[in-house]
Amino acid sequence: MSDGKRRALLAFDPSSTSVGWALAESDRGGFRISSSGTIKPKASLPREVRILHIYREVYDLWRKIVLAEAFDEIALVFEEPFTGTGHGQRKFGSKSGQNSTHGEAVWISVGAILSATATFTPDIIIPLNASTVKSAIKASRLGRDAAKAKAVEYAQQILRVELTAKETDRADACAVAVAGWKKWSQQ
Repeated sequence: MSDGKRRALLAFDPSSTSVGWALAESDRGGFRISSSGTIKPKASLPREVRILHIYREVYDLWRKIVLAEAFDEIALVFEEPFTGTGHGQRKFGSKSGQNSTHGEAVWISVGAILSATATFTPDIIIPLNASTVKSAIKASRLGRDAAKAKAVEYAQQILRVELTAKETDRADACAVAVAGWKKWSQQ
């Protein structure tokens, strides 16, 4: 993708309680992470309010990128929630009596992200599974905690993103951006 076009990729790593995000921009035939962060509504809020908070933050972020920057192409990338057994079946919100699984709650976060970006339509939407993201940062054979540590290390050392070891949502979003950029450049 070295045709001189100015490209941006907004990557999300959604969860049931927070959303990590990273903005990657084309840079000399490659890309760089220009900014990243975490959208983290208060856990004490009802799920519907947390989702609305995520929607508003993503909408504001997307609007700022689309309207304030002069990009020729913009991609939206997100890591798909786990489905099936294991992680996707963990109960979410059991203290409040909700019966949805963690996976369902994460898909609701993805819905908020997609809805928030629909007003300013991205040129391409790239959903990625966890194994593709892990592969992009060479963490394929690692367990969950080790993969998160690897994402932080990768973001700090390879991408030169300043973050702490506890900022795993941001680091995961950076890993999603790496995997998304690779997939986008192959299309």
